[in-house]
Amino acid sequence: MGKLARLPPAASVQLPAQSMPDSAPGPVLYRPRPLKLPSHLGLSREVARFRENIKPHRPSFDLDTLFYDVFRSHDRRKIIALGPELRNLAADVLPLRIECGGRRLRYRCNKLRNRKLALHYPEELHILEIFADESLLASDEPLELVFRWKSFEQRAEVPPNPLAALPPVGLTLYTLQKDNPPEWLRDWCLYHHRVHGVGRVVIYDNGSADAAALPGHLAALDAGLDTVLIDWPFPYGDHLNQPCQHGSLNHCPRIFGDRSAYYLSFDVDEYLVNRTSLPLRDYLDKRLTGAVAALLVPEVWAPYIRLDTGRLARVTDYDVRYKSLADVHPDAVMRPKPVFRHKGTRYVGVHLCRPQMPKAGLVVEKLRRIWEWLHWRCGVWMPSHCFRKMQIRLPGFYLWEECAGRDLYYLHYQGLFSDWKEGEPPARVPVAFDPAIHEADTEMPPILKKHRIGQ
Repeated sequence: MGKLARLPPAASVQLPAQSMPDSAPGPVLYRPRPLKLPSHLGLSREVARFRENIKPHRPSFDLDTLFYDVFRSHDRRKIIALGPELRNLAADVLPLRIECGGRRLRYRCNKLRNRKLALHYPEELHILEIFADESLLASDEPLELVFRWKSFEQRAEVPPNPLAALPPVGLTLYTLQKDNPPEWLRDWCLYHHRVHGVGRVVIYDNGSADAAALPGHLAALDAGLDTVLIDWPFPYGDHLNQPCQHGSLNHCPRIFGDRSAYYLSFDVDEYLVNRTSLPLRDYLDKRLTGAVAALLVPEVWAPYIRLDTGRLARVTDYDVRYKSLADVHPDAVMRPKPVFRHKGTRYVGVHLCRPQMPKAGLVVEKLRRIWEWLHWRCGVWMPSHCFRKMQIRLPGFYLWEECAGRDLYYLHYQGLFSDWKEGEPPARVPVAFDPAIHEADTEMPPILKKHRIGQ
């Protein structure tokens, strides 16, 4: 953040307003405040990786968004701006200077900190934490920020965070979706609410054709379940470029913060199963303690076998699952989903959760991975627990743990998907039952029937 000469003022960027109903029934509505590249600059983001059948110049790739949203944190201690990583744009738009009321603000960026010790965690976002005087952040008046880039400037009005005023809940379930039938959304929401006690569901809508009808569908859910609908109309990308989904994954825990004890992120075709005798909240209270910030929940696939013509498939139509992940595809890999708490979590990915870790902890983590490689290649004895104990004793260090399938897992239903993610194979392809790789599902059908899901 070096010195930058004062630039001539540019036209202010008009941003859409946020909204939150006072006491009206139905979901709380929130609209982000994005910042995009001015079109007259002729700049666009390059796509680093893409499938051969999907060209990077298609509209599905986000080429001009700088930040998806600029908002105040839940505790009013900072302002957060997050968006796709700059990639080739960094040389054209950096350095960046941020001002408020003529005063320069200090900020911190995840893409600049600990760059050499990234440890191969894929982070597709740049997240800015902007610090200002407490009196400014605590004000109920909107703050006008000026983002002075290398050759242009933008203005963003940042009002108080409306979602921070919502009551706290124990469990928050959130997802990014598009064009899913309301029956699927209803089954998914009611299942996690009635079975696991989820208190709030946050839907990030990626531009559904029936977006105007979504508030009505969510308003018809059970009383006692808070629903929040967030407009997230940014280009999704493909399976190898997912900043849009990574943006929603990291936006939710940052904008709600301690308004929820734990966060669960699953797609509409994924249902969490708790095999323990404890309610999910009590189980997480037991597991996510001390330095443990997240659990990685394993995946179990349910094949799409039955196809009734003229009727929409529902979760209650599934009574078969794969015996093992290797039976789904010879090259299939474990794809766990994180269940985490806000404190101690630094970055959330689709199938990963990166906890907060001081620089000393990153050094120890790199040594531990080197030691694991020596153990795998050379058979060297590996006291990995010693490295873990060293890290836990470091201040500000958190970690994630794998969750045994006998405790928690999530069922991934093939077919309960609207095929809106470009580049992925069609999901509604029925397969024939094969007793060699399939088995009867004796767990989920009784649970669905008991809690009247799909009726």
